Amino acid sequence: RSLDAPGGLALLLHWLSSTMASFTLQQIFSITPAVCAQDLEHAHNCLLSVLKSLKISRISWPSTEAKCEYYSSMIQKKFPRLSNCFGFVDGLNIPVNVADDEK
Repeated sequence: RSLDAPGGLALLLHWLSSTMASFTLQQIFSITPAVCAQDLEHAHNCLLSVLKSLKISRISWPSTEAKCEYYSSMIQKKFPRLSNCFGFVDGLNIPVNVADDEK
């Protein structure tokens, strides 16, 4: 790997949280396209294996209606326009590849 563990994590988190083109990431991290692809895949696999082992990173539904109501009230205190919800996700931009051929 051309990037160490912190560098690989930085590359992956930067890629996940921005919408910039991959060539810009390659310039920022001073790596070639092939190395960028390999390091992204490696960092993704490492992060995925760590997150799978952490209970706090798991997504789960509230177990009771009372918990749903509690979470909803806490969210509505901070975000008054969000009502009747017990959770939401914000701030993640995941790049999506789209085929040029629309057929």
